[in-house]
Amino acid sequence: MKPLSESKEAQLELCELIYDTYNACKSYGRQPETLKSYTKIFKITLEDYNILQIRDAFKHYWKTQSDFPAPADIVKIIESNKPKINRECGMKQIEELLGWKQLI
Repeated sequence: MKPLSESKEAQLELCELIYDTYNACKSYGRQPETLKSYTKIFKITLEDYNILQIRDAFKHYWKTQSDFPAPADIVKIIESNKPKINRECGMKQIEELLGWKQLI
C-alpha cells in the first residue's frame, strides 16, 4: 500500500477523516476556517503512513478521546501498533535459523 504522500485518493480520504472528526469531536474555540491549516499539517505529519494505518488510528482515537486530535496523537497510535523487535530474541532466532549453535 502506498504512503499518503503518493496517493491522491488517500489524501482525499484523510481530508474527509479530518472534516468528520472536526464535526464529531470537541473543538474548543476552533473555527471551521482553520480546517485548511489542520489538513495541511496532518498531511505533512502523516505522509509516510498508508491510509489503512491512518484510518485505524482515527478509529482508535474516536473510541478513546472526545477532543479534536493533534497529528502527534494519530502518529502515537500508529507507532504503538508497530511490532516491537526484541534484539535478544531476534538474535536467538537468527542463530537457530543459521545453525550457529551447532558450530559452537
